[in-house]
Amino acid sequence: MWGQLYALFHDSWAVCFWTPPAFLVGLLMIVTGLVHWRNQRKREKDFVKEQEERLEGKIGETISA
Repeated sequence: MWGQLYALFHDSWAVCFWTPPAFLVGLLMIVTGLVHWRNQRKREKDFVKEQEERLEGKIGETISA
């Protein structure tokens, strides 16, 4: 069985046996990075929004005091 699988990869597709699993792992890493990047942007927007709300609250307190 392993010999046939080896022959399939090397003779038919002309790639190393580890190329398809490595490609899959690389693809998963890219997807994970993109998801993390998207979530981080959302967190940054929420953080900036929260900071602006806090600043507006403090400025309003000092003016009314």
